[in-house]
Amino acid sequence: MFVIEFADTIYDDLDAMRPFDRRRVRDTMVEQLTYQPNVETNNRKPLGYIPTEWDVAGELWELKIGLYRVFYEFDLAEKSVMVHGIREKPPHKTTGDIL
Repeated sequence: MFVIEFADTIYDDLDAMRPFDRRRVRDTMVEQLTYQPNVETNNRKPLGYIPTEWDVAGELWELKIGLYRVFYEFDLAEKSVMVHGIREKPPHKTTGDIL
């Protein structure tokens, strides 16, 4: 079981959401990242080592939750997941555009 940790800036991202979306994102993060954050699925994929505003030590991953994208990294040795940010991704934009 992985422990989910949040960067300090994540709370601003959550506060900007509607309560319904916030609950959905929170519940999906717990469901998807607690046990197998390192397994690629239709809604979860590695982005690799790309430049971002966050201080990411390892490979950045993306979790798709409706229009939202959760960006995180994990440490297998420590069994921890660090969520760096949540962004809304409109259909006409790419992941690179919202990072």
